[in-house]
Amino acid sequence: MKKNFFLNGSLALFIVFASCSGNTEKKEADGQERSAADAPAVVIPGNDGSLMLTAENGVAIGTEIKYMPEWKALGWFRSGDKVEWTVDVKKAGTYRATLEWSVSDEEAGKEYVLEAGSERITGTVEKSGSWETFESLEIGTIALKEGKQVITFKPNQEFDAEGALLDLRHIALLPME
Repeated sequence: MKKNFFLNGSLALFIVFASCSGNTEKKEADGQERSAADAPAVVIPGNDGSLMLTAENGVAIGTEIKYMPEWKALGWFRSGDKVEWTVDVKKAGTYRATLEWSVSDEEAGKEYVLEAGSERITGTVEKSGSWETFESLEIGTIALKEGKQVITFKPNQEFDAEGALLDLRHIALLPME
């Protein structure tokens, strides 16, 4: 019945939202802190095959990185921190990656890497104008295999302990046809 499907769909959306809400940290045996949303739902493609890797559905790993609900972004992103997403790619292929971020002009210029297995996109964080000004930019393409896999975004260099990489809102992966 369509009514039951809608109800089940609404319930599924609620469960995904609930699993990604709240963000208290816990210390793991490896010394890294992980957010309470460490077991978010697997990111599945939209109808167009795109994957939205958001601050809400990623797993923040590190000693400083925090989810900032007022900005819907991950901030306090230090050189040892990273974000991981478990994705279920339905169709192998090349995906165009677009990053939405903010950063102060003083902190801009640090290197980052987006990894999926042995595939990588590297780049340099460009100025957005301020921590409160989010920009969006295509950062490259990445080949994804079919099936479940982990995609990681992290700094690609060490930097001063007081420095920050960026505030990350999301990475959109759009299939190229």
